[in-house]
Amino acid sequence: MRPRGALGCEVQSSAYIVELLYPQVNEISISARKLSTSQQVKITKSHGKKSPRELAKQYRVSCEMVRRVLKNNE
Repeated sequence: MRPRGALGCEVQSSAYIVELLYPQVNEISISARKLSTSQQVKITKSHGKKSPRELAKQYRVSCEMVRRVLKNNE
């Protein structure tokens, strides 16, 4: 039988290892990244072929940023 609290310690250490092996991507820096003018033109041209979500994933920005680019280039 395990002493009380031993399982919690194991869970904490395994979560720490997972965090070390797979660090989380800083989503704020990705979505705050500005798109170059050429990227904005490419997004506008490929809008009919791909959805805003697909374009956002491709250029590593938020979907809202893609929508803003499309709205500004109408």
